[in-house]
Amino acid sequence: VERLGIYCDQDIRSESEIDRTVPDLSPYEQCMYTIDQRVNDRGFPLDVPSICRAVDVVEYAKKRANQLVKEYTDGAVSKVTEVQKIVDWINTQGIKCTSFRKGDHDDLLITSATQGATKVEQVIKLRRGSSKTSTSKFLKMLECVCADGRARGQFQFNGATQTLRWAGRLIQPQNLRRIDWARDGATI
Repeated sequence: VERLGIYCDQDIRSESEIDRTVPDLSPYEQCMYTIDQRVNDRGFPLDVPSICRAVDVVEYAKKRANQLVKEYTDGAVSKVTEVQKIVDWINTQGIKCTSFRKGDHDDLLITSATQGATKVEQVIKLRRGSSKTSTSKFLKMLECVCADGRARGQFQFNGATQTLRWAGRLIQPQNLRRIDWARDGATI
């Protein structure tokens, strides 16, 4: 009990020193902080049935992509996540491939198209489509949803320390894929 009292006394001294040292928020910062807290306390609704369906679709698509990559490579690659095996297989198809980073995909697609290597094109497209991180957000949404169907605590005012902008937390809703209706040819 005595150790706890000593700890609490030191904690109070430390907090008091921080209060004296750190300046108060400006009126603008205080306003933004208050808005941030209101937004995070209120949260935003998530359509849980649709999210569950999206998780199922993503899982199906991953399984199908793995089946296709195995088929296209005659079993040399079993999963779209086996990047080194994909690189090795592409090299066996007469296309020079030293790495398979996102930036390499377009060049490899052009090379494979000009050489008529349609299976290589298909494998590259499967890998590209399967490696999107935006699909993992669906599982994170299910982890974050509260009993009332809302996600809370998703933003942090001044969370990006270099720019002092809001930062996303958990789901990071500011990074959700945007649909460009004109580019994607979608209609409402």
